[in-house]
Amino acid sequence: MIDYAFKRGDIVYLKSGGPAMTISEIQYCRKEIPGWLYNTSVLTSYIDLLACHWFDKNNHAQCKWFAPCAVTYVDPE
Repeated sequence: MIDYAFKRGDIVYLKSGGPAMTISEIQYCRKEIPGWLYNTSVLTSYIDLLACHWFDKNNHAQCKWFAPCAVTYVDPE
């Protein structure tokens, strides 16, 4: 199953707080899951990491990779 929750260009926040960040790149992970029911395997994809850009307090551009579980669309502050 492909996780389409996040897209490039989306504005997100760290759940722990901080500035607004823009998703610039999405790294997917593909995993083959053996199928016991039909004797076939299933290839699944999901979001593994998000590259996010933001400006710090000194107006310098920053970029880091975050796990999808660490970010949210809602500003926690």
